[in-house]
Amino acid sequence: VKMAAEDDTMSFHSALGTPSPSREVAAPNSPASPRSDTRRAGSIDGRHTGRAARQEVAKQYKMQREKYQEEKAKMSDTSGYDLEVPPYKTGVLKIRNTLRTWTKFYCELRHGMLLLFKEDKHDVWMGTILLSGGMVLERPSRKEGYVFKFSHPLRAAIHAPRGPKNEIWLNMLRIPSDHCMLRVSSAKECEEWISAFKRAIYGPHPKFEQRMKEPSLSKNIAHGETTDEGDDRSQDQLGPNLDRPNELSSSLSAHLLKAGETAAVAFEADLDKSTVLIPSMRSHPVAEYVPPAPPVAIEEHDWQIKNSDLVQACAALQRLALTHEATTLVWSYLQNVAPGSTIQVPAPLSASYSYLSRLGDWLCHADLLTDASKHTLPQGRFMCVLRWYLSNFYLKAAGPARAAKPLLGEVFRAAFEHPAHGTTGSTRIWVVAEQVAPDRSVLHASNRPCGWFVEMDLMQEHKLLGDTLVTVQRGTITVTLERVGETYTMTMPALVTQGLCLGDTLTGYSGSVSIRCDQSEHKFQGVFDKSGSVNNMVEGTIHHGTDVVATLSGNWDAEMQVTAPTLAPQTLLNCGDADFAQRRLQRGVLTASELWSYPPKGDQQFFDSASVWDRCLGMDSTAHQALLNNLAQSEQRAQSGSHEPHFFNQVDDKWNYVGAVGRAWDFTRDVYDYQEEGYIKTFTVSDTQHLQSEGANTSSLRRRRPASLTDHNSASSLASPMPGARHMSTLSSVMEAPSPAGRATPLDITPTPAAATPLQRATFTGAAMSAGDDTLESRVARLEQQLMLERVVMAVMTLAVVLVLQMLL
Repeated sequence: VKMAAEDDTMSFHSALGTPSPSREVAAPNSPASPRSDTRRAGSIDGRHTGRAARQEVAKQYKMQREKYQEEKAKMSDTSGYDLEVPPYKTGVLKIRNTLRTWTKFYCELRHGMLLLFKEDKHDVWMGTILLSGGMVLERPSRKEGYVFKFSHPLRAAIHAPRGPKNEIWLNMLRIPSDHCMLRVSSAKECEEWISAFKRAIYGPHPKFEQRMKEPSLSKNIAHGETTDEGDDRSQDQLGPNLDRPNELSSSLSAHLLKAGETAAVAFEADLDKSTVLIPSMRSHPVAEYVPPAPPVAIEEHDWQIKNSDLVQACAALQRLALTHEATTLVWSYLQNVAPGSTIQVPAPLSASYSYLSRLGDWLCHADLLTDASKHTLPQGRFMCVLRWYLSNFYLKAAGPARAAKPLLGEVFRAAFEHPAHGTTGSTRIWVVAEQVAPDRSVLHASNRPCGWFVEMDLMQEHKLLGDTLVTVQRGTITVTLERVGETYTMTMPALVTQGLCLGDTLTGYSGSVSIRCDQSEHKFQGVFDKSGSVNNMVEGTIHHGTDVVATLSGNWDAEMQVTAPTLAPQTLLNCGDADFAQRRLQRGVLTASELWSYPPKGDQQFFDSASVWDRCLGMDSTAHQALLNNLAQSEQRAQSGSHEPHFFNQVDDKWNYVGAVGRAWDFTRDVYDYQEEGYIKTFTVSDTQHLQSEGANTSSLRRRRPASLTDHNSASSLASPMPGARHMSTLSSVMEAPSPAGRATPLDITPTPAAATPLQRATFTGAAMSAGDDTLESRVARLEQQLMLERVVMAVMTLAVVLVLQMLL
């Protein structure tokens, strides 16, 4: 009972939290035990240590943050406008704007930038040109002084948005956004400025040594220590790890790689291994074309279907009678031309499209080249290339019309829709052509997924032989099959028109042609119109080395057959067949908002064909001839200066396309090809590493169009076509704005509607006389007056002779 009472008393005191009066020795597990005190002290010390460590980390982070803000302020001041450092060079420079006028600025050249101030007020900031990543070089000039140009290789914007005192920059003087033309008075000064520019671009910062000696931010947190956020990386590793692709890019890359491997196997299985003399045409119908889609969103051009105006040649279209007005103009023009001389085609014989566009029409049956790319035998590939070559002659302009001579710097861009071919899905054929010289037209067309590309380097020359107009096309066309490494080189026949003086014309092809492949030693030697009677005949022989493999004969606008020594004649191509005409590929051209306008502005020296030659649609002969004269005079002025092609460069008298990839299509690497500003681009599997998340921003795949090509050099101001009406690319801004130096632009001619009343002789003479003393119209008017006077004199003399004879009889 006593022990129970003591236990009750101890329980009562322990419940009250007071020391028990009895039992001086505590229980081992009681709060008064030494072991329990040790544990409690250890836990308290651990909590104090963890709290102190966190406080120390927070303190270090706060110090690092303050240090970072200080360094950030210094870096912003140094890389921005560090006016404490003396400039490399100062002085007055003339800078050209987009209107080709020059403005004087007081300039301060500092590291990475060129500050522009007013010429007379050096404290009034006018702009800042950023030099980082740019390049400077001297530029030839016909005027007084010396010019050097600063530009960015990637056409990035070079103007800073704010000034030294946080001023907002407005391009009131219309300085180009991606380049700058500067002028000085002496060669020595030009050399000094160029050297200073190179130092400001490529040299180290004046405070480089000072900055390198400054200590970096302290790292008091050990690498690998767990932070408050639960990340097992250190404080300096908490940013995104760019070395590791995210889950989306990894899965997309794996998917594209697997799909590419499958496509490569399917492509090899789809090769044509037949041993027949004439391979079959394997592409799907044009109606089954499905536009290819990229794996991610890619900014591309807007293409609209606009097929060529060329028609299928037939006897009715080859023989065409000119109107009386056209005959008179041609006859008057030909009287001043010596036989055998090179001439400019008069307006009645000039088409309303450029020669570059005519070269692009050679891709209307380019699916036949895919047949050649997928054939395993050299002879089969040669037959496919020969078939494609002969398929380009039945499409021609009606009558004697010739493609207009392109202007210097003219560019033609197109995209042909290539339907599926065997296991290869639908693709697109990209075409880029440019007039690189006054008499030289070059073209590059490629379909990399199908494994081929075409290059053309031709010069068109018109000669007059009596009443016959002969158009000679000098140069070569080259077809390259990338899978097998074969190159086919071919020449062109001449286009001949007879009967110009009488107005009853007959047009056809004539001359010798050849196609050769040095790798397979195959060769074709043929002749168009061997008899010279314009009968549309073509014949030739196919060689392999020194042996004759087969002969070819037929009509280039109808059926052509190939005959082997031991085989019956087989049809190579039948251009007169309606089904073959339906196999023509659809041609896509750029929309009006995507065109580069004419005349070019600023330092741009290139423009689209449609911005010029669409003006010819609906013009009568007089307005058309006046436009051709103005364009010829404008080109003569442009030829007096230096011209640098934009999309082609010359190497040993050969023009190469600068946007060529330079390798064959790799299914495990390449995914999608597209055209951007005239350059052929390829989206590859490695590009998926730039993706950050689903629906990610693919800005790294997009190149912002420079302001020089959009703001004032694009044809965004083109009038929208009326519904149901034929579109005419007419630059309203060019027509309304005054031209530089008060000169009229070549497009300043109001077109006459096609349904207008035909001009009479007196009207034509008056219109020609009003064109000026040195124009073709004035010469034609004087010739007509002389002819009329001669006819009157002849009539009077005839009448006098008749009267004399009557008196004698």
